Amino acid sequence: MSKKNFLFIICLIILAAALVLRITDKEDDWVCSGGEWVKHGQPSDPMPSEPCVSEFGELEIMDEIEDGSVDESENPAGGAEESEIGTSNIIGQPILGGDRDAHGCIGSAGYSWCEAKGKCLRIWEELCSPLEAIPDINEGTEATLSAPLAGALVSSPLIVEGTAKGTWFFEANLPLWLVDENGLVIARVGASTAADWMTEETIPFRGILVFETPVVDSGYLIVAKDNPSGLPENDAFLKLPVRFR
Repeated sequence: MSKKNFLFIICLIILAAALVLRITDKEDDWVCSGGEWVKHGQPSDPMPSEPCVSEFGELEIMDEIEDGSVDESENPAGGAEESEIGTSNIIGQPILGGDRDAHGCIGSAGYSWCEAKGKCLRIWEELCSPLEAIPDINEGTEATLSAPLAGALVSSPLIVEGTAKGTWFFEANLPLWLVDENGLVIARVGASTAADWMTEETIPFRGILVFETPVVDSGYLIVAKDNPSGLPENDAFLKLPVRFR
């Protein structure tokens, strides 16, 4: 190979390497930073139309949502400061977890304010009403249980049978809860009746609770008044003590 041909090949290799570097160079591009598209160099493409959201911001707010509230002194989106609840530094895109209420409870995570306990909780995980405030079912006339009996040893599946006034039903159903001795929900189900529930008379109901045996020794079966309004003043509960071992 002549010296001239060798130099020509070297020049071709250099030109090819320069072309590859130019194609793969990310300097001339749009980069997502702080919730905004930032131009680096002179990109040939227009600014992306999709929202710029950093993964870090989403992970940070999800950690706080698990606690049921978000510290208002922090900026969970990782970008511009919030001007009001539910707003975002990206037009048209709400901040994840930005729907906290006046008590700091994150509704999108299932949390609501429990006045009786003074904290945010998920009603399917924990009763809002303290157990000591719930009357024993044998002390009232609104509902009765024929199975199980007070203090009975229960296991899954648990068949629950009893009677309650028609005013405790909605669409022929009323809620049954099985909770441990600390008020944490083990299982819940809607008991049903085949009778006409549009009455103030007492009618029968039946439900089946399926659950895993808890580590605690005792708990309560809760018969609840169905409350489609969601208003606390319309709530009513009766409890029956049971044993798990």
